[in-house]
Amino acid sequence: MFENLTVAKRLALGFGITVIIGAAIATYAAVTLKGLSAGTSQLATDRMVKVKQLSDLKDNFQSIGRFARNIVINNEPAFVEAEKKKIAELRAKNGEILATLDKSLVLPKARELFKTVADNRGPYNAALDRAIDLAVKGDKTAAGALLINEVRPLQNVVFKATDDSVDLQQEIADKLAQDALNTASFGMAVMFGLALLMAVAGITVAGLVIRNLRTKIGLAVTLAESVAAGDLSQPIQSEGKDELDQLL
Repeated sequence: MFENLTVAKRLALGFGITVIIGAAIATYAAVTLKGLSAGTSQLATDRMVKVKQLSDLKDNFQSIGRFARNIVINNEPAFVEAEKKKIAELRAKNGEILATLDKSLVLPKARELFKTVADNRGPYNAALDRAIDLAVKGDKTAAGALLINEVRPLQNVVFKATDDSVDLQQEIADKLAQDALNTASFGMAVMFGLALLMAVAGITVAGLVIRNLRTKIGLAVTLAESVAAGDLSQPIQSEGKDELDQLL
């Protein structure tokens, strides 16, 4: 079939194959990059943001606990007011963080952990306030006992749920990063394979065309020389239908 094609059609076939494969490479690259872009965007604008928010939430809880212990240790009025102000500010920030997370968390496990934090935050704050009040009134012993027996268990629940939330979001972020890496590696392999196929196809078609042209042109030159020498007895074997076969 290839022998019956004209030279123009053979060249068109060769270029057509390489163009089609090149277009396939470009299309696959565009689709792959779009997927990588979506994954990277989710990683940067969603998962890592949540990790940061949850980490800030945990840090604020820890700071609140530290400020409360400071009040139990030192109940000088000016110092107490300064620490209370810090606690109030951090509680307000936590409220904002929790409100934001409440709108953005979707996964069932994430919602479950969020609910644990939200449900225990109120009792935790209330117990901490009672301990602070006892310390301010001068009953440091009772305040210390309240911190250990009531505040700490609630604090542990809140901290663990917050830590688990951070771990969950980090795990999802790590998976997104690994998926992006795998997609990029696989995409590079596919595009390398397609590029190799394009090269092989181009070289194969070019080789066939060149061999065909060289053979028939060589035969035409030999016959022309024989005719020029007055020898008309040379047989002409031409079975194809291209321009050179017509010339022969």
